[in-house]
Amino acid sequence: MSLKVLQTVSLPVLISMLCEPGNISAFVVLSDTATEVALREQALGQPPYLSSFYVRTPEFVSPQHLLSHLVLYAVKPYRENTFGVSSLRLLQALGPITALRLVASADVDQLWSTEIPQMLQMLYEHTEKSLDQEEWEDRLLQFYSRSLEAISDDSWLEQQTVTTLERIENGSDEEEQKAFLYKFFAFTLRTSSSPDLVRRMLSAVLNASHEEPQQREGIAVALAIVSLRHLRVALDQLEVYGANLTDKDRSCVLTLTKEHQHREWGLVCSTVYLSYRKIISVTEDALSLPLDSILALAVEHYGHCIVEKDTTLTLAYLDALTQMTSFLGERPMPLPCEVPHKLDLVASMVVSASQEEGGEQRAGRVVFVETLNRVLSSAWRREAQIFQFPLPAVVLPVLSSR
Repeated sequence: MSLKVLQTVSLPVLISMLCEPGNISAFVVLSDTATEVALREQALGQPPYLSSFYVRTPEFVSPQHLLSHLVLYAVKPYRENTFGVSSLRLLQALGPITALRLVASADVDQLWSTEIPQMLQMLYEHTEKSLDQEEWEDRLLQFYSRSLEAISDDSWLEQQTVTTLERIENGSDEEEQKAFLYKFFAFTLRTSSSPDLVRRMLSAVLNASHEEPQQREGIAVALAIVSLRHLRVALDQLEVYGANLTDKDRSCVLTLTKEHQHREWGLVCSTVYLSYRKIISVTEDALSLPLDSILALAVEHYGHCIVEKDTTLTLAYLDALTQMTSFLGERPMPLPCEVPHKLDLVASMVVSASQEEGGEQRAGRVVFVETLNRVLSSAWRREAQIFQFPLPAVVLPVLSSR
């Protein structure tokens, strides 16, 4: 389709075309054309496309889908040279994005008229090599978060989280975009003032696919970001998810055939304990965390991972657990906790450490033992003295190399 023909296409149709996954190669052309059409319509006195979206028919792309699409395409701003510039220019030409409230419209308009030119200038002043990618992504997320705060509408936010979660589950985006999507999802929830919405959406993302390491990392990062404002809700949902794993009526693992359960246990435990680690890492008051409940949950999972006597499953479980405890061991939090099967857990770590050749994994087992020794009760520590004799031969070489 020639550029002249494109300029005769209606703006809603252009928007629908540029949001189609199969039109990535034509994104810059479609985006720049849509920008010209939007500015031309505004010059003729028509309201901005997104500010009047509520009067449009539902067959066109929703504002939530469009916002996530344009922000996501700006993550790698120098793709095809101008992906970032084209995305932001179009967003500015279409905006501001609002709900049915004039106050929100004014707030978002003021924010976008200031922030988008500054972000464009940042891209003009840099190249792909000189741009700090982490700083740029943080800038995009802060812009997005402030936009949602200005809109201040939980029904709008719910549609945004649903749209983002659908895109996460679809899995058609590139790797870097997928990682960004989890943060995008989390920033949406963190903005919400509705605990019920946060609870439902966290439950949904926890039950999404965690097959790949990046998916497990993304879920954990999302929970940590949300916990900055909704710590109690995030911890509650993680505990519910972890507890349901051992409930035969609710478990996503126990419904599988026996031969498939072992691998799934390793994956879900990795998600759970990596999530706890991420939450612990961003929690200023570590003493506010319910460590006794967290460790008790670990014991519930222990019954399905170590008692099975499957070596691969045991190692997967212990690896998942050390993701949390290795970080926990670095923080000063002496809490009295009573945990059943405590000696079995330590014994499994010791045996595992003695059998593994990899220094990093062995060190993780050692940190686990050290951590439990620090956070559990004095009675526990006295009981665990029986392990002082087998530990040195296994542990000392590892400790000396740390």
